Amino acid sequence: MRHGGAALAALTAALVVAAVALAAGRGGAPDPVLREHFDGRDRLLTNEHAGRDRRTPRSRRWQVTSGSWFVRDRHGWTGVPDGDSPGCCSRRATGSAVFRVVTRQAQPADAEVSMRLRVDGLTQTARTPQQAYDGVHVFLRYRSERELYVASVNRRDGAVVVRKKLPGGDANGGRYVDIGERTLRPIPFGAWQRIAVRVRDVPAGVGFRVLVDGASVLAVTDTGAGGPLISGGGRAGLRGDNADFRVDDVAVRGL
Repeated sequence: MRHGGAALAALTAALVVAAVALAAGRGGAPDPVLREHFDGRDRLLTNEHAGRDRRTPRSRRWQVTSGSWFVRDRHGWTGVPDGDSPGCCSRRATGSAVFRVVTRQAQPADAEVSMRLRVDGLTQTARTPQQAYDGVHVFLRYRSERELYVASVNRRDGAVVVRKKLPGGDANGGRYVDIGERTLRPIPFGAWQRIAVRVRDVPAGVGFRVLVDGASVLAVTDTGAGGPLISGGGRAGLRGDNADFRVDDVAVRGL
Protein backbone atom coordinates (compact mmCIF):
# COMPACT_ATOMS: atom_id res chain seq x y z
CA MET A 1 0.00 0.00 0.00
CA ARG A 2 2.88 2.34 0.76
CA HIS A 3 4.30 1.83 -2.74
CA GLY A 4 0.86 2.31 -4.26
CA GLY A 5 0.32 5.49 -2.27
CA ALA A 6 3.70 6.83 -3.30
CA ALA A 7 2.98 6.10 -6.96
CA LEU A 8 -0.40 7.81 -6.72
CA ALA A 9 1.16 10.83 -5.04
CA ALA A 10 3.85 11.04 -7.74
CA LEU A 11 1.22 10.81 -10.49
CA THR A 12 -0.89 13.48 -8.84
CA ALA A 13 2.12 15.79 -8.51
CA ALA A 14 3.02 15.26 -12.17
CA LEU A 15 -0.54 16.09 -13.23
CA VAL A 16 -0.50 19.26 -11.12
CA VAL A 17 2.81 20.37 -12.65
CA ALA A 18 1.48 19.69 -16.14
CA ALA A 19 -1.71 21.64 -15.42
CA VAL A 20 0.25 24.60 -14.06
CA ALA A 21 2.55 24.57 -17.10
CA LEU A 22 -0.42 24.43 -19.46
CA ALA A 23 -2.13 27.31 -17.66
CA ALA A 24 1.08 29.34 -17.78
CA GLY A 25 1.42 28.65 -21.48
CA ARG A 26 -2.12 29.83 -22.10
CA GLY A 27 -1.52 32.97 -20.09
CA GLY A 28 1.76 33.90 -21.77
CA ALA A 29 2.27 35.48 -25.16
CA PRO A 30 1.89 32.94 -28.00
CA ASP A 31 4.73 32.39 -30.42
CA PRO A 32 4.55 34.78 -33.39
CA VAL A 33 3.27 33.46 -36.71
CA LEU A 34 5.49 36.07 -38.39
CA ARG A 35 8.56 37.89 -37.12
CA GLU A 36 10.97 40.23 -38.92
CA HIS A 37 14.24 41.40 -37.39
CA PHE A 38 15.72 43.04 -40.54
CA ASP A 39 18.99 41.21 -40.12
CA GLY A 40 21.92 41.36 -42.48
CA ARG A 41 23.66 44.01 -44.53
CA ASP A 42 22.19 47.37 -45.51
CA ARG A 43 20.15 46.89 -48.69
CA LEU A 44 16.88 47.47 -50.52
CA LEU A 45 14.56 44.84 -49.10
CA THR A 46 11.92 45.39 -51.79
CA ASN A 47 9.87 48.10 -53.48
CA GLU A 48 6.70 48.62 -55.48
CA HIS A 49 8.27 47.22 -58.67
CA ALA A 50 8.92 43.72 -57.26
CA GLY A 51 7.27 41.13 -59.48
CA ARG A 52 7.18 43.55 -62.43
CA ASP A 53 10.91 44.15 -62.84
CA ARG A 54 13.26 41.23 -62.31
CA ARG A 55 16.01 43.61 -61.13
CA THR A 56 13.96 44.54 -58.05
CA PRO A 57 14.54 42.41 -54.92
CA ARG A 58 11.50 40.40 -53.88
CA SER A 59 10.69 39.64 -50.24
CA ARG A 60 9.17 36.28 -49.39
CA ARG A 61 7.24 37.84 -46.47
CA TRP A 62 6.31 41.34 -47.61
CA GLN A 63 4.71 43.02 -50.59
CA VAL A 64 5.32 46.73 -51.02
CA THR A 65 2.50 48.22 -53.09
CA SER A 66 3.85 51.78 -52.92
CA GLY A 67 7.26 53.20 -52.05
CA SER A 68 10.47 51.46 -50.97
CA TRP A 69 11.55 49.39 -47.99
CA PHE A 70 15.20 49.21 -46.96
CA VAL A 71 17.23 47.41 -44.33
CA ARG A 72 19.42 50.05 -42.70
CA ASP A 73 21.42 49.48 -39.50
CA ARG A 74 19.34 46.32 -38.89
CA HIS A 75 16.07 48.26 -39.00
CA GLY A 76 13.34 48.46 -41.60
CA TRP A 77 13.36 51.94 -43.15
CA THR A 78 11.30 53.82 -45.72
CA GLY A 79 14.28 55.78 -46.95
CA VAL A 80 13.96 59.55 -47.19
CA PRO A 81 10.38 59.93 -48.47
CA ASP A 82 9.75 61.66 -51.80
CA GLY A 83 6.93 61.75 -54.31
CA ASP A 84 8.79 60.26 -57.28
CA SER A 85 8.86 56.76 -58.77
CA PRO A 86 11.52 54.57 -57.12
CA GLY A 87 12.45 52.78 -60.34
CA CYS A 88 13.74 49.22 -60.13
CA CYS A 89 16.22 49.70 -57.32
CA SER A 90 15.28 52.90 -55.42
CA ARG A 91 18.64 54.53 -56.11
CA ARG A 92 17.47 57.99 -57.17
CA ALA A 93 14.08 58.10 -55.50
CA THR A 94 12.08 56.13 -52.93
CA GLY A 95 8.43 57.01 -53.63
CA SER A 96 7.93 56.53 -49.89
CA ALA A 97 5.88 59.68 -49.31
CA VAL A 98 3.15 57.13 -50.09
CA PHE A 99 4.38 53.97 -48.36
CA ARG A 100 2.32 50.77 -48.24
CA VAL A 101 3.50 47.28 -47.27
CA VAL A 102 1.45 44.17 -46.44
CA THR A 103 2.25 40.57 -45.60
CA ARG A 104 2.14 38.16 -48.53
CA GLN A 105 0.13 35.67 -46.47
CA ALA A 106 -3.14 36.16 -44.62
CA GLN A 107 -2.76 36.43 -40.85
CA PRO A 108 -5.08 35.15 -38.07
CA ALA A 109 -8.40 36.96 -37.69
CA ASP A 110 -7.73 37.59 -34.00
CA ALA A 111 -4.19 38.93 -33.89
CA GLU A 112 -1.69 41.32 -32.39
CA VAL A 113 0.68 43.27 -34.63
CA SER A 114 3.63 44.65 -32.66
CA MET A 115 6.88 46.46 -33.43
CA ARG A 116 9.43 48.97 -32.29
CA LEU A 117 8.76 52.24 -34.12
CA ARG A 118 10.71 55.48 -34.49
CA VAL A 119 9.40 58.42 -36.51
CA ASP A 120 12.26 60.72 -37.51
CA GLY A 121 10.23 63.35 -39.32
CA LEU A 122 7.28 64.31 -41.50
CA THR A 123 7.48 66.01 -44.88
CA GLN A 124 5.35 66.97 -47.86
CA THR A 125 5.84 66.86 -51.61
CA ALA A 126 4.16 68.27 -54.70
CA ARG A 127 2.42 64.92 -55.06
CA THR A 128 1.55 64.65 -51.36
CA PRO A 129 0.74 68.00 -49.71
CA GLN A 130 0.62 68.12 -45.91
CA GLN A 131 -2.38 66.37 -44.36
CA ALA A 132 -3.61 65.90 -40.79
CA TYR A 133 -3.35 62.09 -41.24
CA ASP A 134 0.33 62.15 -42.25
CA GLY A 135 2.24 59.62 -40.17
CA VAL A 136 2.33 55.88 -39.49
CA HIS A 137 -0.55 53.44 -39.47
CA VAL A 138 -1.01 49.67 -38.98
CA PHE A 139 -3.10 47.60 -41.40
CA LEU A 140 -5.35 44.86 -39.95
CA ARG A 141 -7.61 42.37 -41.74
CA TYR A 142 -6.42 43.83 -45.04
CA ARG A 143 -8.49 42.28 -47.86
CA SER A 144 -7.69 44.84 -50.53
CA GLU A 145 -6.84 48.54 -50.80
CA ARG A 146 -10.60 49.14 -50.55
CA GLU A 147 -11.47 46.82 -47.65
CA LEU A 148 -9.44 46.90 -44.43
CA TYR A 149 -9.03 48.18 -40.90
CA VAL A 150 -6.24 50.64 -40.12
CA ALA A 151 -5.01 51.89 -36.75
CA SER A 152 -3.28 55.26 -36.84
CA VAL A 153 -0.59 55.22 -34.14
CA ASN A 154 1.47 58.35 -34.99
CA ARG A 155 -0.29 61.15 -36.89
CA ARG A 156 0.65 64.74 -37.66
CA ASP A 157 -2.44 65.95 -35.77
CA GLY A 158 -1.66 63.66 -32.81
CA ALA A 159 -4.76 61.51 -33.25
CA VAL A 160 -4.72 57.82 -32.34
CA VAL A 161 -7.71 56.32 -34.15
CA VAL A 162 -9.00 53.11 -35.71
CA ARG A 163 -10.73 53.39 -39.06
CA LYS A 164 -12.55 51.01 -41.38
CA LYS A 165 -12.29 51.27 -45.15
CA LEU A 166 -15.09 49.88 -47.29
CA PRO A 167 -15.56 49.80 -51.08
CA GLY A 168 -17.26 52.74 -52.75
CA GLY A 169 -15.98 56.26 -52.34
CA ASP A 170 -13.38 58.77 -53.46
CA ALA A 171 -10.48 57.48 -51.31
CA ASN A 172 -8.84 55.33 -53.98
CA GLY A 173 -12.13 53.54 -54.59
CA GLY A 174 -13.12 53.32 -50.94
CA ARG A 175 -14.43 55.31 -48.00
CA TYR A 176 -13.19 55.59 -44.42
CA VAL A 177 -15.30 55.38 -41.26
CA ASP A 178 -13.98 56.16 -37.77
CA ILE A 179 -14.48 53.41 -35.19
CA GLY A 180 -15.39 54.90 -31.83
CA GLU A 181 -13.64 57.89 -30.32
CA ARG A 182 -10.14 59.24 -31.00
CA THR A 183 -7.49 60.01 -28.43
CA LEU A 184 -4.55 62.42 -28.70
CA ARG A 185 -0.90 61.48 -28.39
CA PRO A 186 1.69 63.68 -30.16
CA ILE A 187 4.45 61.95 -32.13
CA PRO A 188 7.65 61.60 -30.03
CA PHE A 189 10.00 62.35 -32.93
CA GLY A 190 13.32 60.53 -32.78
CA ALA A 191 12.32 58.26 -29.88
CA TRP A 192 11.74 54.52 -30.09
CA GLN A 193 8.29 53.34 -29.03
CA ARG A 194 6.92 49.84 -28.53
CA ILE A 195 3.64 49.65 -30.45
CA ALA A 196 1.07 46.85 -30.32
CA VAL A 197 -2.33 46.81 -32.03
CA ARG A 198 -4.82 44.03 -31.26
CA VAL A 199 -7.94 43.01 -33.16
CA ARG A 200 -10.39 40.29 -32.21
CA ASP A 201 -14.00 39.31 -32.71
CA VAL A 202 -16.10 40.09 -29.62
CA PRO A 203 -19.81 39.59 -28.93
CA ALA A 204 -20.57 43.22 -29.87
CA GLY A 205 -18.57 43.20 -33.12
CA VAL A 206 -14.84 43.63 -33.76
CA GLY A 207 -12.74 44.97 -30.89
CA PHE A 208 -9.46 46.88 -31.08
CA ARG A 209 -6.82 47.94 -28.58
CA VAL A 210 -3.76 50.13 -29.20
CA LEU A 211 -0.87 49.92 -26.74
CA VAL A 212 2.19 52.18 -26.58
CA ASP A 213 5.10 51.07 -24.40
CA GLY A 214 2.80 48.58 -22.69
CA ALA A 215 0.07 51.09 -21.80
CA SER A 216 -3.35 50.96 -23.42
CA VAL A 217 -4.07 54.29 -25.15
CA LEU A 218 -7.20 53.38 -27.13
CA ALA A 219 -9.88 50.65 -26.96
CA VAL A 220 -12.82 50.74 -29.39
CA THR A 221 -15.32 48.32 -30.96
CA ASP A 222 -16.74 48.28 -34.46
CA THR A 223 -20.44 47.42 -34.07
CA GLY A 224 -21.18 48.05 -37.74
CA ALA A 225 -20.31 51.73 -38.08
CA GLY A 226 -20.97 52.93 -41.62
CA GLY A 227 -21.25 49.43 -43.04
CA PRO A 228 -20.56 45.73 -42.46
CA LEU A 229 -17.93 44.34 -40.14
CA ILE A 230 -14.75 42.95 -41.68
CA SER A 231 -14.74 39.44 -40.24
CA GLY A 232 -12.18 36.66 -40.56
CA GLY A 233 -8.52 36.80 -41.46
CA GLY A 234 -6.64 39.15 -43.73
CA ARG A 235 -3.18 40.49 -44.31
CA ALA A 236 -1.36 42.80 -41.91
CA GLY A 237 0.95 45.66 -42.78
CA LEU A 238 2.13 49.23 -42.44
CA ARG A 239 1.22 52.51 -44.07
CA GLY A 240 3.25 55.70 -44.10
CA ASP A 241 2.15 59.11 -45.35
CA ASN A 242 4.88 61.77 -45.72
CA ALA A 243 6.69 59.93 -42.92
CA ASP A 244 10.37 59.08 -42.51
CA PHE A 245 10.27 56.16 -40.06
CA ARG A 246 12.04 53.00 -38.95
CA VAL A 247 10.73 49.79 -37.45
CA ASP A 248 12.29 46.75 -35.80
CA ASP A 249 11.13 43.42 -34.38
CA VAL A 250 7.86 43.41 -36.32
CA ALA A 251 5.72 40.47 -35.16
CA VAL A 252 2.24 39.07 -35.71
CA ARG A 253 0.74 36.77 -33.07
CA GLY A 254 -2.59 34.99 -33.00
CA LEU A 255 -4.79 35.80 -30.00
